[in-house]
This record gives sequence, structure tokens and C-alpha cells, in this order.
Amino acid sequence: DTPDYEESGFRLVPKPDFLDGDRPLSRTERGIAHHLVMQFIDFSRFNTLEDIKEELNRLEQKRFLSKAQKDAVDPGKIMAFFRSSIGRRLMQSDCVRREFRFSILIKQDELFEISLDENDDSEFLLQGVIDCMFEEDGELVVLDFKTDRLKNRDVLTIAERYQKQIEAYAYAMHRITGKRVKETVLWFFDRDAAISVERKD
Repeated sequence: DTPDYEESGFRLVPKPDFLDGDRPLSRTERGIAHHLVMQFIDFSRFNTLEDIKEELNRLEQKRFLSKAQKDAVDPGKIMAFFRSSIGRRLMQSDCVRREFRFSILIKQDELFEISLDENDDSEFLLQGVIDCMFEEDGELVVLDFKTDRLKNRDVLTIAERYQKQIEAYAYAMHRITGKRVKETVLWFFDRDAAISVERKD
């Protein structure tokens, strides 16, 4: 008999179209493809652009990427990151974590220094996924990858939109690890640019 997947807790869903290459990836899906590459790429496997192309092929063969996802990623953009100052620092670190999921309880005035009710001691759940963080001289650097299409927009203005997000990440990592977060960085693939985000310690 055919098993009742709904009753057993399993559910079958159609495979997304882009896994078959039936249509171009949307901007959001292209962003996901870049994040998957940065999550699974082997830092030790390349020195040249051809090395990166081979690594993208390996990720497709290992089914970390679909063909459509692989084709949506510009190897030159990946190379630009690893040739940048922040990319070189990342590769020199002996302690790197990627796609770090966290969940912590905080009070309402604990992170952003605001309180809706000074008598309220309620706690709230703060959750997130940090693209990458690495240790440098005993302190942490939090790195977030952005795939926004910037066109003619000012990258510093766009970076300001992520101020609270990156502050939350830094706060969570300090709480979890006990180590100081010395720097928070946004990497914009569209401009091959790193922006250090100023924040309160």
C-alpha cells in the first residue's frame, strides 16, 4: 500500500522549477545560490579563476548546487571576495564558522537600549543565521554577504539598512562565545566591496 505521508508527518512537495533549469533564477534565488557557494566552497581548493570554476563544478556534482544555481554565480565575483582584504583575513584564520544558527533569550532593553515598559522583565527570543564569522587575535569578526543590486545607489546608504541586523549578530556572538566582536563587515557582491559597520560595544 502507498504510505499516508501526511499522517506519518512527511509531506511531498513539487521540486522547484529552477532545479530542472526550466526558467531563469529570480533575484532572490540568485542570492541564495551565492550564499550556498560561500557556505560550502572549500577555501583550500583554489588560487585562480579556473580553480573556482572547478570548485563550482564540484559543488554541482556533489549536489550542493543545481546546474541553474551554479550558472547563476559569477566565478569572478567569488574570486574578488577572496582576493580582498577581508577575504584574505578569513582564509588566514584557524577558526571559521559558516551558516551559524543561534537562538538566545533577551530582555526588551538589552540589545537596542529601549524599553516599552520599565517594569516589564519579559524575555524575547532572538534568532538568526550568521553567514560567516572568524576568529582573529582572540576576537571575532562577523561577516554578512549581501547580493543587493545596487546600480547607482550609494553603498554606504544601503549598508545603514543592515545596522540593526549586524548589531544583533554581534551581540548574540558575544553572548554565546564570551568573546569580543571586534568588527562587523558587510560584503556586497554587486560592488565587490566590504563595508565595516560601526556599532556600539
